[in-house]
Amino acid sequence: MIALGLVTGMVVGGIGSGVLVGAMGFFAARSAGQEAREGWNLVPAVVAARALEPGEKPSRDAFAQRNVPEQLLTASVVKPDSVAYVTDQMITVPLHSGDLVHWGFFSVTRGGLELESPQDFKIWEACETARAASPTARRESTPEAIRARLSSVPAGEGP
Repeated sequence: MIALGLVTGMVVGGIGSGVLVGAMGFFAARSAGQEAREGWNLVPAVVAARALEPGEKPSRDAFAQRNVPEQLLTASVVKPDSVAYVTDQMITVPLHSGDLVHWGFFSVTRGGLELESPQDFKIWEACETARAASPTARRESTPEAIRARLSSVPAGEGP
């Protein structure tokens, strides 16, 4: 009888211990999962809806909205409420479908000139300096027009 009680106690105790350990493990795993997901809230951002090539001026349908973790969303990423500002603007880098769209991926217009490279900023600054020195100086609309005019001037006869 004692042996039967001992065996029964061990079986019941083992089952009870197993259930208790299993419940503790379940709640510990659940808590760890919640901690791991904490702070990874999804927020909307603008992505390329299709592949985009440099020099292209994408229309509104070239962009899509996708939820991304807020840790990946910096001030440089275009938000859905600002997509109108990049629509029909020249893109300067290739994008694959689904890539986040950043403000720096588009050409910059400054003082009426469309600036496409860091060298264009130097051209713009030189133009502003020349214009300040002579208010009647010509002002081309693009850096390409300036380059074309300068390349057509014979050597030694520059402005």
